[in-house]
Amino acid sequence: FTVDGSSFSFKPDKITVNKGDSVKIIFKDADGRHDLVLDGYNLKTDILNPGGSDSITFVAGIAGSFEYYCSVSNHREQGMTGTLIVKDTTSGS
Repeated sequence: FTVDGSSFSFKPDKITVNKGDSVKIIFKDADGRHDLVLDGYNLKTDILNPGGSDSITFVAGIAGSFEYYCSVSNHREQGMTGTLIVKDTTSGS
């Protein structure tokens, strides 16, 4: 997945995967200084300058809905958030 960050949003702002999937998120910073933090999996990219990119790779081992956000300044409060949905295909949810 590629997520583009700009003031103050992520595109896409929703990512859906299945539990057990290997996931790679490439974060690209369009403007300002931004990062992508995924607390539910204890992951974060570097804080990037405009035009920069970084990636995180993980196995989606925990089902549920997890917020990702920019931790720079008050960007999260300004709406720079998204949702990672990990579906548990064994339970049909």
